[in-house]
Amino acid sequence: MTTLEKIGIQGVRSYCDERTETLEFYSPVTIIYGKNGSGKSTIIECLKVSCIGEFPTNAEKGKSFIHDPLVSNKMNVKGKIDLMFRNYNNKRIGVSRSYNLCYNKDKNKNIKHNFRSLDNSIIIKKDTGKDIIITNKCIDINTHIPLLMGISKALLENVILCNHDENLWLFSESTKVKKKFDEIFGDDNFSKIIEGLNKCRKSINEIIKKKELELLNLKNNYEKKKNMVTEIESNKKQIEIEKKQIQLEQEDIYKKSNKLKKLNEKKNIINTLLNEINTNSILYNQFQSDKQQYNNIKTIYTENLTELNEIATICKQDLLNCDNLINKINKEIENSTKSNEMFKQNCPSEQPSQKECEYISNTIQMLKKKKKNISNCFFLLSAMVLLFICNRRGGTKF
Repeated sequence: MTTLEKIGIQGVRSYCDERTETLEFYSPVTIIYGKNGSGKSTIIECLKVSCIGEFPTNAEKGKSFIHDPLVSNKMNVKGKIDLMFRNYNNKRIGVSRSYNLCYNKDKNKNIKHNFRSLDNSIIIKKDTGKDIIITNKCIDINTHIPLLMGISKALLENVILCNHDENLWLFSESTKVKKKFDEIFGDDNFSKIIEGLNKCRKSINEIIKKKELELLNLKNNYEKKKNMVTEIESNKKQIEIEKKQIQLEQEDIYKKSNKLKKLNEKKNIINTLLNEINTNSILYNQFQSDKQQYNNIKTIYTENLTELNEIATICKQDLLNCDNLINKINKEIENSTKSNEMFKQNCPSEQPSQKECEYISNTIQMLKKKKKNISNCFFLLSAMVLLFICNRRGGTKF
């Protein structure tokens, strides 16, 4: 069981800030009595502040809890509470809390108090060796002291160290009484835990729903992927089959290309032969025509090749002379025509005689006829020369 040993109070409420007032507690009971205003309630308040760190409700967050510096004519007052107790493990533990209260004046000369908490520490006494000092920089002293005492914070606040002005909570409303009892017996923690579990369950259910949707999507994606893999495998097999088919078709195309190449070669040969046949056919037709003309010749010349060549040369020369004469006459006709035109323009009343025009026309017709006869003779002589040459080489059968 935890027992209180002593408490030192300095600069709190009506306690002087220049010295420390120490109070020792006796076991099992310590009775504190005195006149009103002598500081009995202040001792309970100091125990409460020292154990759980909470100021009384009328302390203005500590400003009216520390000795007023205006009463002692000081600018700054320091308050200090030292508590020594022995816990359930029979360890001596000390708690020290220091505060500071000062005042200043603003521009309107209004007094303003400034409260500040200084050092708060726990001192664990050792029988041998140095004491262990734990400051508020290391741990939360307000939470740690009830744990060292083995008493819940709610029990200290509402039962053991309850001020007489606050001990009427039993007569409050049922909801407030229940709340106090829940705090004392720790049921509020249970309610908080249940509430936290409900929130946790709700969040877990939401997570489960999300995960179920994700799982459903994953299943759908898996099925799609599975179908795609199956389709890909099927396409791969089909591609292999198509590749083999393409290879066979390429081989067939190669064979047919070679065959087509040979056929083209044969076609070229056939075209060459056809061209030769056409050429020979033309020659044959020419020879047939020459033969027909030869057969139509009524007068057979018995001259030899030399004589025929001489006759052909003479005919050729006559043909040339005839052409020259025709060209000359054409030029004369052209000149005469031009002169006639000029004459008509200059002397329209005079016209050439009809006899002159008939003479010119007859002369032109005679020359053209002579040219035609000479050409026929030349052609016949050429054919006779060709036939003569063929007969000399062995004869050509028509």
